[in-house]
Amino acid sequence: MLIAAIILSMLVHAAGGSSAYGQRRSYLRILGTGPLATIQPLPLRIVCPNCGVAAQSRATLDGSTFNLDDGSVKAPKGKPQLPQLLSGYAIRPPWRVAGVDYAVGPQQGVTLKDPTTISIPGVSLDYSHHWILITQNDTTLDGYDFTLSGGWTIVIQAANVTIRNFKISIADGHPQDPIETFAPANNITLEYGLVDGARAAGASTFGALIFHTSKAGTMTVQYLLLQNAVQHSIETLGPSNIYYNLFDSAMYAKGMHGDFIQSYSSNTIIKFNTFYQPLADATGFPGGVVAALNTSLPGNNQIISNVVFNNNTLVGIGATGHASGPQALENWINWTPTGTGNVVQSPVAKDNFCTMSGNRFSDFAYRQVSNFGNNGVVSPTLLNNRNMETGLPIRNVTSRNVTSRGRQTTK
Repeated sequence: MLIAAIILSMLVHAAGGSSAYGQRRSYLRILGTGPLATIQPLPLRIVCPNCGVAAQSRATLDGSTFNLDDGSVKAPKGKPQLPQLLSGYAIRPPWRVAGVDYAVGPQQGVTLKDPTTISIPGVSLDYSHHWILITQNDTTLDGYDFTLSGGWTIVIQAANVTIRNFKISIADGHPQDPIETFAPANNITLEYGLVDGARAAGASTFGALIFHTSKAGTMTVQYLLLQNAVQHSIETLGPSNIYYNLFDSAMYAKGMHGDFIQSYSSNTIIKFNTFYQPLADATGFPGGVVAALNTSLPGNNQIISNVVFNNNTLVGIGATGHASGPQALENWINWTPTGTGNVVQSPVAKDNFCTMSGNRFSDFAYRQVSNFGNNGVVSPTLLNNRNMETGLPIRNVTSRNVTSRGRQTTK
């Protein structure tokens, strides 16, 4: 009964209604049974009476399947942050979207406590720097408002640490990233929280809301609202699982490049997130970000693999007006292994739904062709990425030389 109810709800939601783009209809079929059954979109017809014959072309999803485990079952109760974000587009994802169809952030009914009341072995408060230092393995902090008492930075130097049901922002007068991990941090979980950069241009040392420096340690980020990032929302040097989050606005500083996720590591899995770069205000902020995911490799002769970017929803608004832009962003993905001999091996990006009118370039991903040696992106997979504004497939990837604006379409 539960699976039938979910399927029925998704069918009704996908059917949508009238909009500026006409009607949108999709038809789904169930594949398998149980809570992890998948659905498969059948050919989707875009009906746009005022757009002419070309815009009424049939758009199919090429047999791609979508898992029902989209994060909605364990999402916090309450109103989604951006329930109208996908209204008016020709198509939308057939799954439930983080921040649009279900809420993210702290769970309902949890009263957040002042962190100055923490009395847990291995957790200490540095009042001089406004740090909360976690040095004891197997520590959980559940239900704290780290914006109180002038704000705090969480510094994790232990394994099996969970931060759950929380609010955090840049601490007043203390230029530090809100959450930082350092070796031997491993198996870190950040879930059900609000991380706010407060649009504090120039206030953050490294420019990230979450800075994961532990190269050997895994970090899981889920059900977070990450908003108003100074530069990056997440910067990670270690393996990361990033699921079911809403990324709302990045790049509130001039003279920097900003990304929602800047990754330097293998085993970076990014699924079922929502990325939103809104229209800039009169001052030009938020500025133009480079990408939702930017992979880089510091140093030389390194290889990273198992970089996956699937089933994400991406909206960038505004082709002009963004500081450091002027577009909302360049590409949704930048695979850029700068340095000598660096390689991003077999990255995957598929089944993503996005807008393209706010992008500088018309391809979904940027694949670097380097001048610096035998490095680059090897055997990328891009499949079934869709433009929500047209309902049509997106040109998958363009290769271009680091020092040139020349663009060569590749498969």
